[in-house]
Amino acid sequence: MALFKEIGRKINRIGVVYNAGEANSVIQVEMAKIEAKKLGFRIVEAPVSNSSEVYQAALSLVGRVDAIYVPTDNTVVSAFESVAKIAADYDLPLIPGEENGVPRGGFATVGIDYYRLGYQTGEIAVDILAGKVKPADLPIQYQTDLKLVVNPKAAAAQGFSLPQSLLDQADVVIE
Repeated sequence: MALFKEIGRKINRIGVVYNAGEANSVIQVEMAKIEAKKLGFRIVEAPVSNSSEVYQAALSLVGRVDAIYVPTDNTVVSAFESVAKIAADYDLPLIPGEENGVPRGGFATVGIDYYRLGYQTGEIAVDILAGKVKPADLPIQYQTDLKLVVNPKAAAAQGFSLPQSLLDQADVVIE
């Protein structure tokens, strides 16, 4: 959500396209609402039940939102280009929940690095197998080493330029 603050456009309402039947997506939308409220944004939901509804759901946000966010939702991600088309056609900044959406039309994301996450998981597995720790005693862990991925061409298609400060912070720039 904080990335929307950094692009230099006035954003008040952020549309979220997600499958309301995917528990992980519902949790992510609730988390997005909490963060959005902290930053002065309001979330406008556009739920879908299958990938054939994604384009229409994204289109339904036009005129009601200033930007779009897509969580790591299997249904929506399978039709991500539909959301990216609406974002480009109507100058709506689009942030996907994970890095694979950035080359597909999102302007940026801050997300996990799957390699680093796998490595971190492997280290935990080694400790368990070595008897250093019991799985039941492990707290829930999160990856703290997140990666900023940006796509200046997608930003241009969505009607704005990425600020140099964001480009300077990027771990990956999609050309």
